[in-house]
Amino acid sequence: MEANKLKKLVESTCKLNVLYVEDNEDVMSSTLDILNTFFTNIDTAMNGEEGLEKFKEKADFYDLIISDINMPKMNGLDMISEIKKINREILVVITTAHNDYSYLIKSIEMKVDRYLMKPLNINQIIDILGDISKIINDKKMLAQLLEKEHQEALKAKEEEIIQKFTNVYITPTAIFQNGRLIHCSDSFADLFDDRDKNSLFNISIDDYTIFIKLNGYMSSFEDYDSENHENNKVSISKKVGKRIYRVYKKSIDFNDSNADIYIFVNITNEEYLKMKIESYATSLEKMVIKNQKSKIDKDITTDILIEKKNDLISAKDFVKKINQEYIKEIEELNDLDSDIAYAMESFEKDDSSKLIEISYLLKKYSNVIHLFREFEDLYIAIHILSELFISIDFSKIDTNKHSAFFTYLKNIRDGLSQWRKSIFIEQSCDNIHFLDKSLISTSLQLEVLISESEENIEIDESDLDFF
Repeated sequence: MEANKLKKLVESTCKLNVLYVEDNEDVMSSTLDILNTFFTNIDTAMNGEEGLEKFKEKADFYDLIISDINMPKMNGLDMISEIKKINREILVVITTAHNDYSYLIKSIEMKVDRYLMKPLNINQIIDILGDISKIINDKKMLAQLLEKEHQEALKAKEEEIIQKFTNVYITPTAIFQNGRLIHCSDSFADLFDDRDKNSLFNISIDDYTIFIKLNGYMSSFEDYDSENHENNKVSISKKVGKRIYRVYKKSIDFNDSNADIYIFVNITNEEYLKMKIESYATSLEKMVIKNQKSKIDKDITTDILIEKKNDLISAKDFVKKINQEYIKEIEELNDLDSDIAYAMESFEKDDSSKLIEISYLLKKYSNVIHLFREFEDLYIAIHILSELFISIDFSKIDTNKHSAFFTYLKNIRDGLSQWRKSIFIEQSCDNIHFLDKSLISTSLQLEVLISESEENIEIDESDLDFF
């Protein structure tokens, strides 16, 4: 900054009385070294409670509050809320290391003037103080306009301040009032490659042309679901690919009227990863089940498989209709559950030879499951897994995978035990297939984890038509 400009800035700030609130002594000391260059009168406080008490003692004295957010006893935003009840026109600068949309919303509601992002530096402070000086002049102009009853000019100036404030955040932000877009940040305008920012102010809350129409996504701002936030996602077309944002809404008091502020958080990578996993799991499950059915049991007919899909019955009805001789086989599974648990306990204590015993026990378990045609897919998954355990050398498996291996195996053991109890003993489940998908999926994940050919598995990107 040129010397004469810095001199003018100091001239405009030196007469201001400042209350500086910060709980970190080191941060306060280093910041005061800078602030003393610009201000003659600076009072300090170590927390929001102390800051509020000092302000109450001489509320008419202070021109500017500079405060941290996270502090003991009372945080900065709560302190400012109480101070604003005393003097709603006091200038406020918030310092924080957080870039959280909830802070932004609450700050806008309290009409905080500026944000300083930690760690603070001289250039940042100089820029903010330059803005503060301008705001002071603007407020003087606003006071003159009020005296002349130019209410419309006052409203325009307040809106300009809000517009500048929203642009401090990199998070896209849009404010609607009476169903029309009245403010948006530059980052919000940047979401739309083919639109001029000025043209965005023609957007209404029920405009169905700005977002891509997809099931489970918002088609307009009017679709915002205050009950189920999982539905509040939008897809926006970009020159390169598409972007997905989760939308947060908050009602605020703006210009003495209600307004809604919408914050956009980029979740593109999160959604893309979710779709990749779902597509991969679905494709893998179909592939394995389809390819292995003929290997394990060639006597299964299409008619039986079709009939099996319709066997969505309760445990009580299912047990009534099965061959009662099979119940004896089910009762023996109680001992198998215990044997598997003991074998796994030894296996997890570095006795890798126990994996062969676990394989044998799982095969016995699968043979009992095979008695019931309704559980053919489950039988196949457990049977394949038992054979895989025989063929692998656990000592050669990457040690980084051991934790996941034991977790998957425990889930299968617990799932099989719950399958037996909830269907044949307690008969408590309304749908005998309620655990099938989970057990099959876990078995497949374990198979992929230890498969020597897992690096060769690829997902066809055409399956992901989203991108």
